[in-house]
Amino acid sequence: MDQPRLNASASTAYGGEIVTFTCSKPNGDPIPYITWYKDGKKINTKGNVLNIEAATMEDSGIYTCKAESDQFKGVDAKTSAGKQLEIFYIIATFKPEDCFATCTAEGHPKPSSVLILQDGEMVKKGECTAIIEITDEICQSNLTCYAENEKLNASTSLENCRPKAGRPTDGPTDNLKVDDSFQMGTVGLLTVAIIIAFILGSVLTCYIAQRRLREVHSKYQNLQCQVKTQSNVDVYSKINRGQFRTRTQERKEIEIECQTPESPISLSQEVIYEEPRDCITSQKEKVAEPHYSKQLYD
Repeated sequence: MDQPRLNASASTAYGGEIVTFTCSKPNGDPIPYITWYKDGKKINTKGNVLNIEAATMEDSGIYTCKAESDQFKGVDAKTSAGKQLEIFYIIATFKPEDCFATCTAEGHPKPSSVLILQDGEMVKKGECTAIIEITDEICQSNLTCYAENEKLNASTSLENCRPKAGRPTDGPTDNLKVDDSFQMGTVGLLTVAIIIAFILGSVLTCYIAQRRLREVHSKYQNLQCQVKTQSNVDVYSKINRGQFRTRTQERKEIEIECQTPESPISLSQEVIYEEPRDCITSQKEKVAEPHYSKQLYD
């Protein structure tokens, strides 16, 4: 069995054109049947003629046909030489997204330029993509996406062109000013509310602290304390808002004994000795006396 011969109506075509492949059947008994392949993969087409009604980019590739019979199968089958089909095409798309309109192109050969035209005049240019911001003025004009490559060109118009709500436009801005005033008013009210909450919290905290302090002072207002040193010198001292103070010449450990009307309190913990300092006893006289101090309660 001879090798089949493959013929094509064209080796190149533009998208949408018709392309026909014909595979000549070799002589044989029984008559061989034809199987079609594209890029090595079987095509589900019967007969010795393959028609491509409207060529697309997916139709580009290398085509072969194989002749087989009951006698010549598998490795014994005969395959034609390959025919390459190249499809030239270009597709332009123009879509609005958020606040912009994007013009893109794809094709074979690769697009050389992409243009956005406003009323026929170029406003944006790119290699494969061009982007323009959507405004009222833009949407009121005729906006076109134009693309080209070495073989052909394509164009499409922008549909559903609407500026995004709340964005500045080239038209009246009265509504925008109202929105800005409303936002500023909201921020001002929120700031005032935060300040008021802070003040109320501070007042409440101070009130609770003062109330606790008054309760403590009330509890210990009749506290009487006696100081004992190693020389058994007893010095009586006063309690002023929880601060125990006593005057003595001895820089030694002392013991404090205090009592309330309810129960005695013994304080033997260490107290703080402070060096002599000036104390104003009158407008004309200053004296310096050493003393001990101890915070008995908060």
